[in-house]
Amino acid sequence: MGLDLKAEHVDNPIKNYVRNTLADTTKAEEVLGFRARYSLDEGIEELLRCYGFRG
Repeated sequence: MGLDLKAEHVDNPIKNYVRNTLADTTKAEEVLGFRARYSLDEGIEELLRCYGFRG
């Protein structure tokens, strides 16, 4: 994307926070007919575009 970004680690202030999760939208699709409009990559690109980052 042409960005030189560096992540900064910050400890989570929420006690007993669940650190590792996996998203599975299968049930939402089956029950609600939900389908994601964006892939993860497309979503990140759209988010950056909305915040004014240019790649």
